[in-house]
Amino acid sequence: MGVLRLRDFPLVTPRPRIIGALIFSALVVSSTGALAQTDTSVAPVAPEAIVAPPAPTTTIAPKRTLVITGKGFGHGRGLGQWGAYGYAIDKGWTSPQILDHYYGGTVPGGLAPTSALGVRITNLDAKPLTIFQPKGRLYLRLDNEPGLIIPPAFAAPAVVPLAPDPVIGAAVTVPDGSAAPSTTIANPAVVDPPLVSGNGAAVRIRLAGGAWEVSDAPTCGGPWTVRTALSARMVTVTPGPTDPAASPDDQTAMLHLCEGSQRRVYRGDFLAITDGKVQRGVNLVGMEAYLRGVVPREISASWGDRGIEAVKAQAVAARSYAAAEKRSGFSNTCDTISCQVYGGRGIVDGKGFRSLEDPRTDRAIAETAGEIRVNPKTGTAIRTEFSASTGGYTAGGEFPAVPDDGDNTAGNPNLNWERRLASSAVGKSTKLGPLIDAKVTTRDGFGLDGGRATKVALVYERGTVSVSGNDFMRSFSLKSSYFSTQMVVEGAPTADTVAPLAPDTAPGQALTGDAGGPVAAAGALPAGALTPAPESTVVEGTTTTKKPKTKTTTVKTNPNTTVVAVAVAVGASPVVTVVGGADVGSPTTVKPTVAKKTRSTKKK
Repeated sequence: MGVLRLRDFPLVTPRPRIIGALIFSALVVSSTGALAQTDTSVAPVAPEAIVAPPAPTTTIAPKRTLVITGKGFGHGRGLGQWGAYGYAIDKGWTSPQILDHYYGGTVPGGLAPTSALGVRITNLDAKPLTIFQPKGRLYLRLDNEPGLIIPPAFAAPAVVPLAPDPVIGAAVTVPDGSAAPSTTIANPAVVDPPLVSGNGAAVRIRLAGGAWEVSDAPTCGGPWTVRTALSARMVTVTPGPTDPAASPDDQTAMLHLCEGSQRRVYRGDFLAITDGKVQRGVNLVGMEAYLRGVVPREISASWGDRGIEAVKAQAVAARSYAAAEKRSGFSNTCDTISCQVYGGRGIVDGKGFRSLEDPRTDRAIAETAGEIRVNPKTGTAIRTEFSASTGGYTAGGEFPAVPDDGDNTAGNPNLNWERRLASSAVGKSTKLGPLIDAKVTTRDGFGLDGGRATKVALVYERGTVSVSGNDFMRSFSLKSSYFSTQMVVEGAPTADTVAPLAPDTAPGQALTGDAGGPVAAAGALPAGALTPAPESTVVEGTTTTKKPKTKTTTVKTNPNTTVVAVAVAVGASPVVTVVGGADVGSPTTVKPTVAKKTRSTKKK
């Protein structure tokens, strides 16, 4: 019989089940090839072939990764903090030995115990000065006048004394609340009882229309009442003389700087001052008190448990650096990594008071009180730079470059490090295409492998760019400029789709330093790399990142003139060192007029 087809069946209307069976049978027969036949052979009908289109292919270049291996953390000039720690715990060196090693060409010198300085609080630039005092002890003084101005809202109900003080220099009577607007009171008689109001008060001082607008409130949050306008270059805010019987560390007797939801506590006084253009805020504080807020920010206080000599060396370096500073006409130094990180006495927030000082760093400061490093010929303080880790060799500069065997101590995370960057990340901000290679072309000559990179050639697909080692370091958040580079090419051209290798740190993501402190944000080399910006290096400490500098310069103290508002307002004494049996150095004088703008030497 032949092949069954639907047309071979009668045209009747069968039941649906029968129709389905017929269609199924016909499809099966026609798709299974020839059946057994008697007299006729029919070739099977081949099904139509379905051909898939060819799969798309993508050919890409080999994967290139720039591997950067480096040493150290920071610019490497002067004292290396990890090296100092290594010398102290591994070799038993004393702090003088450590200082002599790192600061060649300098000798020990000293500061008088009453030395003080003005610290610019950078967060107060062009902002009002708002101070809270838990006991209500808030007094004002204009310029360098000895008398105090006491706004009526701060007055105690009775006449009270303010004993003579090195800062204040005069006793003051306090008018009651019915008194006329605030006035300067010069050298009044001392009257009992002593002032202990126990009620907090806040004062806000802001520059308005060429005069200082003074307002007061019960707390940092207001409400504020404008009391008076004062004409002066600067207004000093002070809690007055301290009670001799009280603890010198009692934060309730100090000034609290209002900072939003928290208050930062400072020793000493505050200045609201104008540089001739904008308002500035300056903390007037004794040198040793200042160091108590600096040293634990610049080095790990825990090192004092085993390596107290290293912490003592850091205290001397920090003191000498501050003594040599002269940043502006209204301050000696500042509170950020551009100078030295200064946190003050502590912080008050919703959880209470938290001290930013530490007994271990306090000990190192006390045991080196007044000690600095000086120029043996002039007796002037030396600007003693320092960084976290030298990588085994210091970088020279103002001080001779020397091997740093102490840096190779257990626990130093900066002795050797590595960064891996996708070539696409390095070249994406230029118009020269992908990065093909990066080569260090010149070095400073100090240490293994020729020392720190000073020039790097970036070879792109369509050209080569030369940048400084410091610019390259900053662009990719490297720990130092003490590094080597190698381009690693992985794989050959292939049809497989391969995702590009992501950099260790995405552009804009922050790295962390030794103790979690932030480092510069990572990212691709800026488009301006064709014309690199002037170099400025960053100094990092083991606890906090530190200080930039473009040029190493010895900053000398004028032997006949000293610190703005310090000698007069705080009683700063001269730098003193014994050279040939004679004291060198003399006090500084302060001019109340605005100093001419001078070029400051940027640190580190």
